[in-house]
Amino acid sequence: MVDKYCSESVDNPFESDIRKFDATVINEKAIIDKLIDIYPNSVAPQSVAILDALVYKMSGPYRHAKFWRFTRRVLKELNKLNSLKLNKYLKNISKDMLKSEMHYSLNVCAKRYIAAVLISRAVRSCRLRNLCEQAASHCLQHIQTGHLSNKTMLDIW
Repeated sequence: MVDKYCSESVDNPFESDIRKFDATVINEKAIIDKLIDIYPNSVAPQSVAILDALVYKMSGPYRHAKFWRFTRRVLKELNKLNSLKLNKYLKNISKDMLKSEMHYSLNVCAKRYIAAVLISRAVRSCRLRNLCEQAASHCLQHIQTGHLSNKTMLDIW
């Protein structure tokens, strides 16, 4: 259900009826501004760049190792997490609310989309945490057994 609602954003996030002064619109604006402050544009951009370079450089020699499979999964999950464009969508809504002088409230579809993206972001963050734990565990096991002696792989952990 969450994937269905966060697959595509709502084009017109506002209700069509104009309101005079309503405190709910101001509360919605405050919540959106708080969400913009809390959630960055992208998660760990430096780590993504390092992982991307490592995947490019080290995919050949370590392609069958378990720790390397988990490392590639970490990169894929990070890319999926960063592909959710919540911050950009919220900034556009906030800007449009100011243009309309806070006369229009968010419609149900826009609220549902924001909630679905937040839930999807939380689920992906949890998956990312689990994958990082597994990749670090497998990497440490390879180091302990002496199979991994390349220091460059330790830079990501």
